[in-house]
Amino acid sequence: MSQWTTSQLRAISARGSNLLVSAGAGAGKTAVLVERIIGLVLDSENPVGVDRLLVVTFTNAAAAEMRERIGAALVARLKEDPANSYLLRQIALLGKASITTLHSFCLELMRQHFYHLSLDPSFRVSDEIESDLIRADVLESLLEKHYFVLDEAFCALIEGFGGRNDDRGVQQLILTIAAYALSQPRPRAWLLEVRQKFDLTDKHSVCQLPWYDEVLAEITQAAEDARSYLQKAQSVALLPAGPGHYGPVLAGELLSIDRIALVSTDGWDDLREAVLGIDFVRLPTKKGGDTALRDVAKLYRDKAKKAVKSLQETYAGQSEEQVLAGLVAAAPQVQKLCDLVEEYFDLYAKAKLAKGLVDFADLEHMALAILDDEGEPSAVALELREKYAEVLVDEYQDINGVQECILGLISRGNNRFMVGDIKQSIYGFRLAEPGVFRAKEEAFLEKPEIGECIHLSENFRSRPAVLCAVNYLFRQLMSGRGVGAVDYGEKAELCPGAVYPEHQATASPHVELALLDRRVVDDEEEADLDVTAREARVVAKKVLELVQGGALNVWDKVLKCYRPAQYRDIVVLLRATSNRADTFIDVFTQLSVPAYADTNSGYFEAIEIMNMLNLLRVIDNPRQDIPLTGVLRSPFVSLSGEELAEVRMAEPRLGYWDAVLAASQLENDIGYKLIAFLTQLNSWRKLARRGGLPELVWQIYEDTGYYLYVGALPGGLARQANLRALYDRACQYESTSFRGLFRFLRFIERLQEQSGDLGTAKTLGENEDVVRVMSIHKSKGLEFPIVFVAGLGNKFNLKDLNQPVLIHKELGLGPQVVDLAARCLYPTLPRLAIRRRLRGESLSEELRVLYVAMTRAREKLYLVGSINKRDEAINTWQEAVQELDDTLLPASMTSSAKCYLDWIGPAYYRHSDLNPQSPYADIDGARFCTLHVQAESGGAGQVALETMAEFQTVASLLPLPDHGYGDVLRQRFNWVYAAQAATTVPAKMSVSELKRKLAVEMDAVPYQSLARQRPSFIRGQQGLTASEIGTAMHMLMQHVDLKETITYDYLTGLRADMLTCNLLTVAEAEAIDLSLINQFFTSALGQRMLRSPKVWRELPFSLRIPANEIYPGVEGEHIFIQGVIDCLFEEGDRVVLVDFKNDKVSASGLQAAADSYRIQLELYTRAIRELLKREVHEAYLYLFAAGVPVRVDVTPARV
Repeated sequence: MSQWTTSQLRAISARGSNLLVSAGAGAGKTAVLVERIIGLVLDSENPVGVDRLLVVTFTNAAAAEMRERIGAALVARLKEDPANSYLLRQIALLGKASITTLHSFCLELMRQHFYHLSLDPSFRVSDEIESDLIRADVLESLLEKHYFVLDEAFCALIEGFGGRNDDRGVQQLILTIAAYALSQPRPRAWLLEVRQKFDLTDKHSVCQLPWYDEVLAEITQAAEDARSYLQKAQSVALLPAGPGHYGPVLAGELLSIDRIALVSTDGWDDLREAVLGIDFVRLPTKKGGDTALRDVAKLYRDKAKKAVKSLQETYAGQSEEQVLAGLVAAAPQVQKLCDLVEEYFDLYAKAKLAKGLVDFADLEHMALAILDDEGEPSAVALELREKYAEVLVDEYQDINGVQECILGLISRGNNRFMVGDIKQSIYGFRLAEPGVFRAKEEAFLEKPEIGECIHLSENFRSRPAVLCAVNYLFRQLMSGRGVGAVDYGEKAELCPGAVYPEHQATASPHVELALLDRRVVDDEEEADLDVTAREARVVAKKVLELVQGGALNVWDKVLKCYRPAQYRDIVVLLRATSNRADTFIDVFTQLSVPAYADTNSGYFEAIEIMNMLNLLRVIDNPRQDIPLTGVLRSPFVSLSGEELAEVRMAEPRLGYWDAVLAASQLENDIGYKLIAFLTQLNSWRKLARRGGLPELVWQIYEDTGYYLYVGALPGGLARQANLRALYDRACQYESTSFRGLFRFLRFIERLQEQSGDLGTAKTLGENEDVVRVMSIHKSKGLEFPIVFVAGLGNKFNLKDLNQPVLIHKELGLGPQVVDLAARCLYPTLPRLAIRRRLRGESLSEELRVLYVAMTRAREKLYLVGSINKRDEAINTWQEAVQELDDTLLPASMTSSAKCYLDWIGPAYYRHSDLNPQSPYADIDGARFCTLHVQAESGGAGQVALETMAEFQTVASLLPLPDHGYGDVLRQRFNWVYAAQAATTVPAKMSVSELKRKLAVEMDAVPYQSLARQRPSFIRGQQGLTASEIGTAMHMLMQHVDLKETITYDYLTGLRADMLTCNLLTVAEAEAIDLSLINQFFTSALGQRMLRSPKVWRELPFSLRIPANEIYPGVEGEHIFIQGVIDCLFEEGDRVVLVDFKNDKVSASGLQAAADSYRIQLELYTRAIRELLKREVHEAYLYLFAAGVPVRVDVTPARV
């Protein structure tokens, strides 16, 4: 930025104290932060090395951008002074500088100081997939343990807060409470405070309860609202032509309302009696007078009645005795919930420790444990205080309590630089606490010696007209005492800082409000379009007008000139994109508007993913009718609906899988298709048991050609990207501590049940000329020349306020009482108090979300919403705000809003020039326009996804013009790669894969039904798989000290030591049969190994062999073979090879087992000859279960 404002210069140059920079939207806070860092590094008097700064951001992308900007600034300075060695050093140090996210900083701290945490230094951070699976297992184990006991409190929790047929409601409740606790610096202390709130030992009245003040505030506010309405009715009644006979009644009602304030400190029953004592009698009738004035007086009085009625129904239903009795009844459930959460913490920590994992919540809390020493900075914290000359935090409005503690411990008390904007704090769902920012600002204003507040109000993004509209709205809505949690005063208002040269094509209004009427229209086709689709049509037509009609030129920052608007200049912002974004894309497509929606949903609904998941489910268990019929109908088998019916008729009595088996014997097209499918399915099921999930997924793509098939469909690139994403997610899943197809499908099902999704794969580049459709949250930090904010009439999502247990970080838990005897739930006082607080906080965040949305626009802002009975609504808005003296709208109006239009409408229509007859107004110099959009006739419905089967065959084609390229094209299309055979050969194989390739195909394994698992408390403790037990036994065999005397007692001690060192889990240790291992060491083969002068164990090898040995006909290619040899020992000048197996084989099957592993041992023999230059004299397969070695005749010529 070439010229800095006074406030920006102060933020850049101030030294020696804490600084809190409140930067409004578009105020250039990132540029200020970078310039401050450069100023610190290049300070002539006290330079600070870039490695002595801690710069904290909230995303990796932001950290990378910050590092890049700092590097560019340093390089620019170096060009001015090329010989400056100090600058060269700072540029060199930049790569190691602490410019990072807080999570990354905490992780690095844990890596360096793991010994403070008794943590294995090889720990890794689990991803969300792995964490979710571990949490699910832990919760299942936790609740099953309590099902054994079934105490009354636990039964009440399951009955009251579980689901209709399961306990998932309780599971989710435990996770939610745990998340709230983990957002606090001391989670268990927070849980203790929650418990103590329900301890009524020293509380004998409602007034002593910690929730009373919140409830009293609600009662007082409601009474004040009712009083205000009655006073307005009274004023109308006292007018000359008004209904004066209403006066005595209204005066009496005002007195009864005033009594609430008089008894508010006397006790709950007195307060309740006062509330119930407000009685609205029938108004007296009298002829004459102005009918309109009488109706207005009645209207105000009806609003007062509504406020009082709500108050009476919500708070006056229970006496003090009943309120306290409800708390006594709820206390055991609260205590039980807290017990379950603490048990969950312990079990989850134990499960992570066993796997050597930490999750994201652990990063902050373990870092805090390193830095905190019983409330004081630890030695590590003091070291970091010395290391970092300044701690700079971006997006400080999104900090939480734990993060604030960490930053406080590593700063000195006068070296913190915090920049953010509380008006843009929109991450409450991530438990961000804007109150931290507000408390810091209040503290600095009260005590300037501990810190300074700097406000950056200049906006270098938007046109003045856009800023005027934003300021006009939010100065009426935002209040530090009410909605918004911040005063929108002079310092908060946005001042124009961007320069836009005048241009004729930009003279139209820069802010437009498009209001649609929700009423049902006469046109049937239009009626089929829902509200979102109708709004999308309005937006799409306006987009076409702007781009194709040339209605707007925009200023190009790069070209420094005006140019016609393009699609990529436009964004459509939605509060929530789920379902709605797809509707916008469909409508835009109908109207030929190129558009793209970057959503976190739609992945599982993509047809190619549905087909693949169905196929994976069938591979896991084919006796699932819905996935099975889905696969048969899909391109994998391509049966028609009629053919599916014929399959059913082949075996109408049993399951559909039995019908498929029966129909596969038919001598017709259906039978041939099914035989081919069953053969392929059998192959995939073998691979699923023996190989990894990623290999299975990719093998399906190759065997079926499905990846290429979807690429030929409309949107083929996106479909292929989705399939690649499925493969990538399978790889990601396999990289966790979980394995297997069943567990992967279980995770997917849990994600879908919880309304989760993974988002479709992204195939769009940044410079694509399309309209972006995105959520308001994703737009934060971005800017666009033209912004449409749509869906402003959609109701706020406040469904969390209806959860059976409400949670607040300060007020604790607000449960409903579960009355098992009466089979009912009823609210407690804390629930009512917390619901009020949460609703206020949710509305405040919604207002901040609206602020973020409107401040994304540079040149043109469109506000689009639908409302019932539009003209009546406008009249209601204007009546509600007429004769208001205060700039702020009344709290009763802002706090009762149900959608954004409930704020926008009264605020904008408060302007005298804006009304249905005059849609244009000059608001603070900004030309403002409202569009009253009528329901349109015509228009297409939803676009259905076309399938290949629905494509119509083209009967005839017009002859194509001959440009002389025919021969060239034929030559290119007929070209064949010379080494085509080599493309089918893998570059690398494992020994197991090569064994499967060379082995004779085993007989088909008959299908066994996979019954639904019973709970472990019924079926007993579930053990490890045979493969996992074998791995554990190999691990122990590898760590046996061959110089020791090997006895059963020695092996017992070794197992205990490995368990202590986390080399074995408890389950693995318990699964190892030490007698089988001891039996090997007492056998003749084991004694020979113990006498050997040299023994190799778990010997890895790599071998390069000609491809034609495995794939005949492929010449000149090689395959890289990798494997691990279990055991090899010397006997004189010869070596003996031993391969350990955990297979359970009968005495009659020993030779067959040896034959099945011969190829594997032959490969080992060849590797030993070529790499160690030794000949294998004997090769043995040792079967632990049988307790005998089987000699294998190895013939290297086979491989």
